[in-house]
Amino acid sequence: MYAKNPTKEAVRKLVKANEHNSARAAIAEHCSEGLKEALQLEKKKRRQGKKLNLTGEASGCAQFFGTKEVLKAQALLDIKDQKLEQEKRDKEKAKEEKAIAVAVKKALAEQKKVEKAEQKEINAQVREEMKKQARLDKAAARKEAAVAKKAAKTAKLSCIIILKVRSSLLANLGSLRVVEVEKSSTEAVEVVKTA
Repeated sequence: MYAKNPTKEAVRKLVKANEHNSARAAIAEHCSEGLKEALQLEKKKRRQGKKLNLTGEASGCAQFFGTKEVLKAQALLDIKDQKLEQEKRDKEKAKEEKAIAVAVKKALAEQKKVEKAEQKEINAQVREEMKKQARLDKAAARKEAAVAKKAAKTAKLSCIIILKVRSSLLANLGSLRVVEVEKSSTEAVEVVKTA
């Protein structure tokens, strides 16, 4: 409403609504606190007393204690207290063991996380090296192909066909680097390839 029509009247209404809401919230909080206190008092009132039964024996009537019974009751209470203390110690020990187990599990998880990160980094380095090697291999292959193409252009194979020629002509060709002699199906024709 204020965003559409920012007037003094709208501001006054907003302030009044805010005061009204804060008063309601304070009243509700006070009521809830009072109800909580009343509930706690009611719980205290409704608690029932426990039978002491200090000797640990069932009895439905009044109990009278002599020295012997008092000593027996004290011993029984000591045993109960020791059991409660032992239970408390066991709970604390179990709690500590659980905390240690959680800490160990957390440490192992952290160690796994670190190892996984290291392995990931190693794998990334290996992939990068493989890519680099592949680029180098491609470049070398291109270079070799270029050299081979250049060599093929410069060194053309020549084919000489000699008809009924003896070894005297071949002796004159001794200055050439490579000489290949092929015999065809007829003895009269010999093919010599030089590079």
